[in-house]
Amino acid sequence: MATEIVFSQSGESGTRAIIHDWLVHEMEIIQEGQVLCRVMVDETIHEVKAPCEGLLLKMFIKEKEHFEIPAIIGVVGLEPSSIADLQPVKSFPARQDRIIKIKGVRKIIAERMHKSLQTTAQLTMHATADARGLLAFRKQCKDAADSEMRSISINDMLLWIVSRVLERFPGMNALMLEESIIEKAPVNLGFAVDTPRGLMVPVIKDARFLTMRELSVQTKKLAQLCIQGKFPPEILEGGTFTVTNLGMFGINGFTPILNTPQVAILGIDSIELKPIVVSSDIQFIPHIGLSLTVDHRVVDGAPGARFLSSMVEMIAGFPYELDGKTKEEDQT
Repeated sequence: MATEIVFSQSGESGTRAIIHDWLVHEMEIIQEGQVLCRVMVDETIHEVKAPCEGLLLKMFIKEKEHFEIPAIIGVVGLEPSSIADLQPVKSFPARQDRIIKIKGVRKIIAERMHKSLQTTAQLTMHATADARGLLAFRKQCKDAADSEMRSISINDMLLWIVSRVLERFPGMNALMLEESIIEKAPVNLGFAVDTPRGLMVPVIKDARFLTMRELSVQTKKLAQLCIQGKFPPEILEGGTFTVTNLGMFGINGFTPILNTPQVAILGIDSIELKPIVVSSDIQFIPHIGLSLTVDHRVVDGAPGARFLSSMVEMIAGFPYELDGKTKEEDQT
């Protein structure tokens, strides 16, 4: 007899997840309650434990593979033959080479990425920030009665934080055009969206004036328009700073490429446990990674580092309340 290893999260049906890593191997003897693997949902790691004692007969979902919640990710049992009814045997035709002509959106992306690297002096620096405030607020949102509040993601929170930090660093919210640096007054925040046609970067106009709820609604709307391919060209125009998030894929560090003529771009990495010394004890505290790329012709290392440090500080304190006000606003 085989027992399914089911991964499910209350209120997360249909949400995409990814196997971060398996801690055991197929046909390995496991004990009831033993941690078998770790799954990432909404940039948060969840441990999956064995439902019973036996052999890990099969991993239905491999490391770094995506799936929709709920899902059977593996099976525990005593006899290999007991998995036959749980996963039908599939045969796949031999794959053939494909020749894909570079055109349309893919050609535009290729040209812009190449030009960006050719015409700028790109410098990337990395940091991590205490993510407990983000995770706590995300939990509050999930429990909210308002559907718009429930849909606020960690990415939305980070976009909101970026829009506020940029107010203090006008040199980061800037464009370089020929021999001039233009520090832009509005914070028009671009964010990377993975679409069937390729990478697109819609722009949230005047992001610093939006509440968390308003910003979240706009990101969902703009992302959906890009995914559907039904959007006016102007939603991709006018960006002054870009955020790109690969953390949902378990990436813990990368080098974002500048979206020229912008002079900076922030990459969001995964949330992982980091050992921190607290009162002579070591505690494992969730931290989110940040990867900032700047155009070193315009932004020196120190100002870039100060911007990144301010991001770390604001994420760690995360001054936002579920009633829609910042802590600073509550004190006025």
